[in-house]
Amino acid sequence: MVPRTRHRDRPQGTEPLQDAAVRESREELGIRPESVEPLGVLSTLLVHGSNRLVLTLAGWVPERPSFKPNPHEVAEILEVRLEALLDSKTRRREVWQPSKTVSPYPRGVFAVSHPFS
Repeated sequence: MVPRTRHRDRPQGTEPLQDAAVRESREELGIRPESVEPLGVLSTLLVHGSNRLVLTLAGWVPERPSFKPNPHEVAEILEVRLEALLDSKTRRREVWQPSKTVSPYPRGVFAVSHPFS
């Protein structure tokens, strides 16, 4: 679940983070809010293009959701098995430089094959 704290109908910062994550999961992916059990907060991500912080949460859904992606918000859904993310062979560090005005910085990434298995 990846929430945004700003929404056109809500002033920035007034919606609890967990509520925003569940709402965004519904709006962007079609996941039923009552099926999500929030687990906890993950790392904060800096989006260099907009210079915004994205706060992320993990959630548990007991069965694979029937995704209904919003085409205005979602280009592609990537499904990766938890085992692949836990496998140390899929993790590595890369140095990224998104633009000439941003200094290079190291990032942790997952190297998984597609289709994901």
